[in-house]
Amino acid sequence: MADGLIHFLSEDPHSPLDASGIVGDWVHDAPSSRIALSRGSAARLGLEEEASAHGVPLAVFLDRLRPQDRPLVEAALAAAGGIVEMRFETGPSDGGGGRSLVMRGRIETDGAGGPTSGSGVVIDVTEERDAERLHEQRRINRLADHAIAMRGMVEGMQRPRLGDLIDEMLTEIAFEIARLLRAEHEQSQA
Repeated sequence: MADGLIHFLSEDPHSPLDASGIVGDWVHDAPSSRIALSRGSAARLGLEEEASAHGVPLAVFLDRLRPQDRPLVEAALAAAGGIVEMRFETGPSDGGGGRSLVMRGRIETDGAGGPTSGSGVVIDVTEERDAERLHEQRRINRLADHAIAMRGMVEGMQRPRLGDLIDEMLTEIAFEIARLLRAEHEQSQA
């Protein structure tokens, strides 16, 4: 990979790019199976910034992703040309949870249609992911509160079927809370 292949997007934390979540850029050289990353991109992946600017083996880059995301990203980089979008989670860094990143760009091809290179931007969507999870947790907690209140109201009505239905709903809500807690735990351990 040629030196200087990667160009650095604005490093200004007050730039419109930073405000939109764009943290850097990437360039993939398919023949050499290497990927170059700007400082912000490398930092989000826990890669050494200087080495990443000159290109690291694709395997090193992929090792920073959750195992279940690696095949999807690898397939996108090997795509037969055009625009690509790769969403993935990184592994934990510095004892914290992983990051949610999106790589958007374009894959260029040779005359036979095989990939030769790709380039694009890296967008950190971790805050968006975390906000969505918090919103979902709040919704399910409100639902549980309402179901518990309904259960209390039905007890004095002598309508066992209504009580059974609310009990079924409470059981489903409990499963949903358990799913959310499991996902949160897995994310913190990833």
